[in-house]
Amino acid sequence: MGKNKKGNVISMPTTPEGYFKSGRARKLPIYECLINEGWEEEGFAHITVSRKHINGNLSWGVFLVDTYCLGIKDCFYIFNEAESVYQEQKESLPDILGMQTCDYPLAHNIIYGAVEFANDFGFGPHKDFKVAQFILEEDDDSIEIMDIDFGKDGKPLYVSGPHDDPAKKDRILATLMRTAGMGNFHFIMGKDGDDIYDEDEGELLDGVWDEEEDPNAFFAPGEMDEILNQGKEPDLIQSIIMTQRIYHHYFKDEESSIGITMPRDLDILTLLEYSIPENEEYAPSNDKEEEVIESLINDEGEIPLGQQMEHLDHAIEQFPHIFDLYGTQILLNESAQIPLKEDFGKIFSERFPETPFSKILQASLLYSKGDIEGALSIFNNEYKIQDCFPEREGMFTESEIFHFMALMSQCYTAKGDIATAKVFAQSILKFGDGNETYLPIGWYRLSNVMLEKIKEIEPE
Repeated sequence: MGKNKKGNVISMPTTPEGYFKSGRARKLPIYECLINEGWEEEGFAHITVSRKHINGNLSWGVFLVDTYCLGIKDCFYIFNEAESVYQEQKESLPDILGMQTCDYPLAHNIIYGAVEFANDFGFGPHKDFKVAQFILEEDDDSIEIMDIDFGKDGKPLYVSGPHDDPAKKDRILATLMRTAGMGNFHFIMGKDGDDIYDEDEGELLDGVWDEEEDPNAFFAPGEMDEILNQGKEPDLIQSIIMTQRIYHHYFKDEESSIGITMPRDLDILTLLEYSIPENEEYAPSNDKEEEVIESLINDEGEIPLGQQMEHLDHAIEQFPHIFDLYGTQILLNESAQIPLKEDFGKIFSERFPETPFSKILQASLLYSKGDIEGALSIFNNEYKIQDCFPEREGMFTESEIFHFMALMSQCYTAKGDIATAKVFAQSILKFGDGNETYLPIGWYRLSNVMLEKIKEIEPE
């Protein structure tokens, strides 16, 4: 707190975020700017901009900049720390980076130029840039404009990182196909940096859409052998991967009744690329609601299933507007193989009229009662969400997309069409980021059916 000239009490920023956003950091003198050697050739700039407080301490921001394509891939900021802390962090950087000092205008032009270039192709900066940018000068005419090349040979080039999962790679590629257009970008990925995009043919190579997931993405070295030797219990995703690979070994020649063979047949990349934010009306609105939802959705079996279902019923009575509660109820009933209550649809039909949520939950109720054809007829027997709700013009939330995929997997499993059910389930596995609601709903019954059919096969 402080006082202005008239003696009135005024509030002052009390957090690092508040301090930076107030603009006060920009009034501090630049202490030092650092950048890695060879950033132009490597397409990657590791930049640090630091400022000095009147008390001798430093605040600084670190920006990891992909000048070829993605802009600010990562960044963070440190507030009002001793100069010795800054020096320790500086000395901890790998020698291979070859960090050197640079003038502030160069750092500024690289950072903001990369942000603008990435924005042109549909990529925003890292979320923490909203605060970290206030360590930089304001991006206006007072900063000398420098001629810096972005992209590679005039085109964006995405080089996948070691921690980029398959879903992230595919989403980036889908964005480039939409914004740059075929033949107007480069794309390199894989352990050996192999191209998976054929610029001459203008299409994805098969590796992007492997029907079966690469086990290396879900198992540490030697972990699968340990599981097979019963030395370790697999987690949910590992169990799914192992089951589907064994099943595929015996039944790989199955054909889908509706002619789909992989997630791209469902336009999943396009759906996710154009996905819209979740409707806040259907989400927790305060900390109390958030705490209740988290305790229910993320429960790891610490309480009996029956008791958890009682807690869920009570939560729905308290917070009937939160859609995820209904999704959790579907999951618990599916796990216990208990049909949903007859009045299951009453509350949500009132809360979510004429929305994908309403129809998805109505169909889920019919599915739980064994009326599979009735469930599918809710969607006029269409299997693509964009065809079921043409009025949405292909714009859905991720919750709507994956709840729909999970329901389709359930229905086609019940119909005995495992090949079709697998495509919907694989969409969740590949692009749903291991979500604890969609993944079990979409895979629970399917995995059981796969295991039953596997047991019918005589050992070779």
